[in-house]
Amino acid sequence: MVFPTTPADALVTVVVVTYNSAHCVAALAQDLGHLPHVVVVDNASTDGTVATVQRLLPHAEVVNNPSNKGFGAANNLALQRTTTPFALLLNPDCRLSPDGLRDLLAHAVAHPDTAILAPQLVDPQGHPEVNYRWPSTLWTS
Repeated sequence: MVFPTTPADALVTVVVVTYNSAHCVAALAQDLGHLPHVVVVDNASTDGTVATVQRLLPHAEVVNNPSNKGFGAANNLALQRTTTPFALLLNPDCRLSPDGLRDLLAHAVAHPDTAILAPQLVDPQGHPEVNYRWPSTLWTS
């Protein structure tokens, strides 16, 4: 499905940090293909992530780190390249609906004193999920 671009879409840069995320790129391309500002920072993937992003999201700016700099450093690198008023940090395995993004942008514009907004995560059936699970489901990196 192709989503039409709206003026609100030009207000945000979507930042995606990848590491061996080639299996996620097709869904990302569906969700981000209509957006004018996308930055993908790859942390030295070995599974063809960069080539897949370049093929499926040709308008995205791709930063190909020669080594895994970590999630935070990669986001900071992308944010340095962002020229839009807003940035959305999106994990590569998340889906983003156009209405969800536009609702988030509307809230950001309506509340200019807010520094950070976080969208509500939902499961495939549309039910809200807990956005932050630690420490109830501890994991190791």
